[in-house]
Amino acid sequence: MVPPNQVSQVIHEWNNAPYGHKAAVVRRFAAAFDVSYNMLYQAIKRAGLTNRKKRADIGRRENPAINEWTKMVWKMKLRPPEEAGAIATDQAIIIAAKNGLIPEEAANIPPGTYNRIARELKLNREQKRHARFQAKYANLVHQFDASSSKFFYVARTLPDDDCVLKMHRPAANYKNKPVPTRLRPWVYGVVDDYSGYFYCRYTAALGESAADGILFLKNAWCKRDGAAASIPFRGLPRMIYADQGPLLKAAPTRDFLERLGVTIVPGTPYNSKARGKIEKPWSALWSRFERTFFCVDDWKGFEIKMSELNRQLINFMAEASASPHRQLKDISREASWRLSINERGGVVDIPENALSTIFQRHERKVSGGYFQFNNQVYEVAGMNAGWVMVYEGVFDDRLIVEDMQTQTKYEVKLSVPLAFGQRLEMVKSEAEKLALESREHISITSTYYNEAEAANVVSMPVKGEERKLVDPLNIPAPPEQQEEAPASRLFQNEQGKYEWLLERKATGSEVQPADIKFMRRFEESDLYRQLEPTYQRWIAFWERQGTSSHISAANEG
Repeated sequence: MVPPNQVSQVIHEWNNAPYGHKAAVVRRFAAAFDVSYNMLYQAIKRAGLTNRKKRADIGRRENPAINEWTKMVWKMKLRPPEEAGAIATDQAIIIAAKNGLIPEEAANIPPGTYNRIARELKLNREQKRHARFQAKYANLVHQFDASSSKFFYVARTLPDDDCVLKMHRPAANYKNKPVPTRLRPWVYGVVDDYSGYFYCRYTAALGESAADGILFLKNAWCKRDGAAASIPFRGLPRMIYADQGPLLKAAPTRDFLERLGVTIVPGTPYNSKARGKIEKPWSALWSRFERTFFCVDDWKGFEIKMSELNRQLINFMAEASASPHRQLKDISREASWRLSINERGGVVDIPENALSTIFQRHERKVSGGYFQFNNQVYEVAGMNAGWVMVYEGVFDDRLIVEDMQTQTKYEVKLSVPLAFGQRLEMVKSEAEKLALESREHISITSTYYNEAEAANVVSMPVKGEERKLVDPLNIPAPPEQQEEAPASRLFQNEQGKYEWLLERKATGSEVQPADIKFMRRFEESDLYRQLEPTYQRWIAFWERQGTSSHISAANEG
């Protein structure tokens, strides 16, 4: 310890020491007092150093542009998604330099300097502020989630649909470590958003499923028997808040919840903090319930039935519900739930036959009164043909169809062969009824094409015009076989006129300026590009005949 009566002497000598020798004063006294340099320096700072001057250049950059360089480096550093983390500073510097975002001299600045300036500029990511929300009363909002067990796995199944669980050593920070069997214990849970009252239950499955989720919600919302009856939590909520799991993705469960009057509120993906009220009980379940089973002798050989585990889970939930409310510290979570429920007149129970109303939908085509479904042929009583929606019960064997056009529902039964001599009574369709009524009650004596009386219509002459069609497959005759057309020749099309002018031009005859313009315009057409090789052969023929001089003279003209 530094003698308190000696600190003032140290401060006196430290203030009188010239610049550059103050640290030597502290070291000398630290050695005399047998304390460290930092301990003595902190002691004299607490006693009050009044003579120490601040640096005049504090906060001043040698290069003013380094702030902008740091911001550009941090733009590269923070470019990945927030969940992926930031890029290392040295790599961000290289990326910015290679892409010409910072000059070459900026790439030579140490990463530590960039880190320090970024801290001063507060460029690093900070923890976001999260606002807590809470329902106004009990059973207004229930948060739902499912998670696999952290320490148990299914060792074997039993004939009574129960299973035996054993414990395994989990990997650090890896809850979903592979276990010896594919069948795993899953925990489905729901928490009341107002009170924090929590209810959960174990089940064995290959993975999270919508059917298991609905079965759990039925168990959580209805009045229970046996040991679970000691947990008063029950009743339909107004809303259910859950992640984008199988429960909300399956059409039958969405339809089931909507018919119960429960509004579905999907959670934001990759945002576990928004579901903190259901995520927090999971951590308590692993640490305060499952982890205690490691205390048994030979925990590696310890076995427990899932039914017994659920029975002990009831005791854990009773203990958790007795903990104080988040805000109403003087009452428990269960008490706050009871008070709120009683104030609003009690709970809304789920109907007894609720599960029997859950269906899956499939489109099928009925032809001749039959349709195929799940590799079986079914007969629709009262319908011959059309598209139907097949409603298949999820938790029972009910099967009905609904005409997609008329919304009429029909009974469905498996098709079986008729006994010999038995006659099938078919329901007449609307078309058959109309046809029968037409044949029996309507008399027709005149056919469609009977001779009709001449109408009083004046016949008008019809104008006719033959449209000229250019044949791209037509090959003109060689020049030696063509007759020279008179100057007053009338041409059937532009192609004939161009060929006549081309011959005159090639042989040195006079060509008018207007005809020259016409030739240039025709040479820009698609037809000319098709016939250009033929025209080139003509010109070559004339050159062999000694007419090339005439062509040159015509070009000069």
